[in-house]
Amino acid sequence: MTAGCAAGFDAQTSAFYAPVDGLTAKFRGITIADAFVLGPASGQVLPAGSPAPLYITLSNGNGAPDTLTAVAAPGFAGQVKVTPVPLPPKALVNLAKPSPTVILDKLATPVRGGENVKVTLSFANAGTTTVTVPVIARSAHYSTLPTAPGAPAASFVTPAPSPTPAATAGGHGAGH
Repeated sequence: MTAGCAAGFDAQTSAFYAPVDGLTAKFRGITIADAFVLGPASGQVLPAGSPAPLYITLSNGNGAPDTLTAVAAPGFAGQVKVTPVPLPPKALVNLAKPSPTVILDKLATPVRGGENVKVTLSFANAGTTTVTVPVIARSAHYSTLPTAPGAPAASFVTPAPSPTPAATAGGHGAGH
């Protein structure tokens, strides 16, 4: 007896798939791909006031050029450093190569990784959209990515010890 899949050579499972951890969204012909904030290494923290890079790739699927004119992250970053980025029609623009060009500066609170950040992107023609992007720890395949220029070294976070059962029950156990 022979068994097999009848999907042929073009089966969806035969195509290469590269998982991404960042946000991917579409807005009025603009594709926002693999957007994320690079946080500190696992177990560390970026202190409040420091910068963090926003990694993002934009694709303009429209027939006319557009421009990313501004980026904001209210409540997360006191300011965002970005210069206008031209988006030619039918073109892909990586804002992180060779180094990140969008820097979320003056972080409002310490950042550990695992948080989500609301980021507002403003385009000259497409308008303004707000997306929620993850803060990804600088570990595994993200460990080689450049940090924000001028970023301080992240500090190590030592978790507070959790109480032991003996300490929480007076040393004698509950009900004794």
